[in-house]
Amino acid sequence: MNHCMKIQAPSETVEISPKKCLSARSLFWSGLLLCLLLGACATSHSGAPNRPGSGIAQYRALVVLSRDEIGQTLQVLDQLAAKPDRDSFGAFAQSVRRLEIDSISVRARSQAMEARGAAYFAEWAEHLTQMEDSAARKAAEQQRDELKGSFDRVMALAHEARQAFNAFLPDLRRLRATVETNPGPETVASGRELIAGAETSGHQVQEKLAAILAELDRLGLSESGRAPAASPASGSLSATQRQAQAAVYNQLRELYRATQNARNYGDEGVQLVSQQFQLLRKSYQDFTATLTADQSAARANEWAELDAGLEILQQAFDNYRQDINAGRTTATALSDLVLVLEQGGRVWLQNFNAAVQSLAQGPISNPSPLSESRPSP
Repeated sequence: MNHCMKIQAPSETVEISPKKCLSARSLFWSGLLLCLLLGACATSHSGAPNRPGSGIAQYRALVVLSRDEIGQTLQVLDQLAAKPDRDSFGAFAQSVRRLEIDSISVRARSQAMEARGAAYFAEWAEHLTQMEDSAARKAAEQQRDELKGSFDRVMALAHEARQAFNAFLPDLRRLRATVETNPGPETVASGRELIAGAETSGHQVQEKLAAILAELDRLGLSESGRAPAASPASGSLSATQRQAQAAVYNQLRELYRATQNARNYGDEGVQLVSQQFQLLRKSYQDFTATLTADQSAARANEWAELDAGLEILQQAFDNYRQDINAGRTTATALSDLVLVLEQGGRVWLQNFNAAVQSLAQGPISNPSPLSESRPSP
């Protein structure tokens, strides 16, 4: 039985084969991560621009889901502490893996917000003039200063949440490495300090997310039309840009091929995957170098988020080394590295497609579809 996952390119389906397809719930979660804060997704699944307000509604839904996801992880952590056996550890390990993958886009958005700061808000605020509802547009423009203050508070809270999460996830990963070889009472007991640290940082993340929700609710923004939609697509891709876009797709194919073969070569396989990933980053840089000044400015937030997404995926290689140093086997650590790159790469590609499609006024032609199969393990 072959396991493959289909990635929707702008004009056709690209099939790439990870060890596991994403579950429907994970896909839904990851899709929402691509629409963080103020309407980042350029289009809906139908290709129509997001309606005014959908960005805030999507962000609020994301924050609620993030809070709930952290809560579920903390529950699984409590179960492991209360009943340390292989079943509870299996549930814990699965929760850590899911959280590591599902959080990629939210971390990328926070990183882009911090990197661009006022410019991030300026691009968003410019969309206020594009809303169809004249009354809502006037109200929003009158509240620009209040919106700016709210944005600054949300950005600060998001930064604090990211800092807490950056303590939470490593504690979970270290605990996983400690307990993995022998998930019994004595082993779990040796990780009590890690459990306590993870619980503290996890609750801190929840508190910051709750504060973000309170800020959004205080301002009263909803999907009724007081937040901006993405700016309409304009222009088209040049031949050079289409060629650069195709190079990104081709390099993603090479990266996935490398992940498929990596398990056969152990640590040497990691080096091969790393080389292909660096080539992917270069192919993306080459694509952005073909953008005109107007194209760069029109989607500056999205390009920044794509850059940040690649930086975060790069961290998976550091995590692999940390896992090895913590005592995990090469096979187990490599399996997690491959899963993060395959599934995280899929989310990144969906976001790349949305940004490129917004420049091209509709579907974009793609090189011949990738259709690869991986034998069942």
